[in-house]
Amino acid sequence: MDIVTASRLAGQFCWVELQLFELLGSWMHRSTDPELVVALGDRCTRHGEHAEAWRGRIATIPAIDVERAVNAPDSAVASAISRLRQPESADDVFSLVAAYDSEVRPAVLAAYRGHRVEIDPLLDGPTARLLDVVIACSERPLLA
Repeated sequence: MDIVTASRLAGQFCWVELQLFELLGSWMHRSTDPELVVALGDRCTRHGEHAEAWRGRIATIPAIDVERAVNAPDSAVASAISRLRQPESADDVFSLVAAYDSEVRPAVLAAYRGHRVEIDPLLDGPTARLLDVVIACSERPLLA
């Protein structure tokens, strides 16, 4: 995989993680269940950390504008996130979290696992390690 393609994917993964950071953070403030607030806060923080890590994987070369590289992918992930942002989405935070676990999380996992298969850890160890971390985090349902 060339550096421009790898940076484009890192930018898209950064966008996804930023969206999830914002989305789960907004749910955290709407929930009255203390355990759910803690779970949302923890996962929200992890999504924020992952977004920063993906931004760091975008190459800083003349051919790439880092800010423009962070954009929505044309994928099931972006569609699932968009559905959860709709005004007609359930007001019940538990329903939103259930949709996150059943729609968004599997789509994110599929994208990360697909990219992990393409990465040679000898050629791009930092990206392989980052993928291992985000995959491990994404494998855990929010509502256990």
